[in-house]
Amino acid sequence: MTQQAPQTPTCWFCGRRPPERDSASEWEMHRETGVKDEEVASIAKPEWEPVTVPVPRCAECKRAHDRRESFVEKGWKVGLLVGLVLLAAMFLSGLLGATALGARLLFVPSRAIILTPVIVFGSGVAGGIVGWLFGKSSLPPGVRDQGSATLHPNIRRMEEQGWKIGAKPRV
Repeated sequence: MTQQAPQTPTCWFCGRRPPERDSASEWEMHRETGVKDEEVASIAKPEWEPVTVPVPRCAECKRAHDRRESFVEKGWKVGLLVGLVLLAAMFLSGLLGATALGARLLFVPSRAIILTPVIVFGSGVAGGIVGWLFGKSSLPPGVRDQGSATLHPNIRRMEEQGWKIGAKPRV
């Protein structure tokens, strides 16, 4: 007769260390509860039941995930700043007559209305992507990305019961 020690939980993301309650990756989920009365159901607004599902994570993996999110946040902020500087440089070059490009692009209102958000937000998106790539490379070897939490049995079990990932929809 062999005796096995009870299985102790491990971090879902690294599979090595014990999880900590304060470090759990929490995922919001929701499902439609519906209306019981058939006559009212066709015209009633849907009702939603929200729940938060924890996925076990150790403190080291939480720090790695937080660091990655920090890279993305800094990336899009720097990208927005670069976009604003680029826009200002184009505007000043057109204003000073240094190049005809700035004048042709930004001093025609129909083009300026389109180009201003494209330049600024495009730079922000590009910065966010660069931050995401740097953040991805900052994860230690053997640590799963935070998105892999959707594969955890807690989340899978809830999905089988009709729950959907995400906060309840605003109706």
